[in-house]
Amino acid sequence: MSLIVIEIPDDCPTCDKCGAPLQFRSRSHMQSVLSDVRRSQRKGHGNYAEGYSVICDPCLESIQRERSAHWRKQESMRDARLLELHTMPYPDYLKTPEWQARRQHHVKSAGFRCQVCNASDVQLNVHHRTYKRRGYELYNDLLAVCSDCHEIFHRQGKLADD
Repeated sequence: MSLIVIEIPDDCPTCDKCGAPLQFRSRSHMQSVLSDVRRSQRKGHGNYAEGYSVICDPCLESIQRERSAHWRKQESMRDARLLELHTMPYPDYLKTPEWQARRQHHVKSAGFRCQVCNASDVQLNVHHRTYKRRGYELYNDLLAVCSDCHEIFHRQGKLADD
């Protein structure tokens, strides 16, 4: 097996995070990295969300571990909030910013019309067809209805006579 010697340019880029000179696995790897560096310099901004343009492999692994830990923490916080929304008393849930946003989104997606009688220019309620996914409702779990249709439903347990 012969040793491959790669000539590293005098102006070899260094890692933006740790300052170490970049190491290359092969000539094609070096060309690819240098091409990416030139491209990011032309754009005037980094290739990574953290603002770095050039990263060595150990720093890249460190950044990926940090991102993964951050993502797991965010996911855990989201799951805890969903559980809280799902289990809180219903009147309290209706006051949450999450419900208000979901309600407004559903009314907008229904075209600001009652999904039963097609009335417009009326105050709409958003009725839960099921509470199974409260806090993370699907579109079909909800129904935008005018006050009259909502009252009929709660009085008769259905929207129309069969």
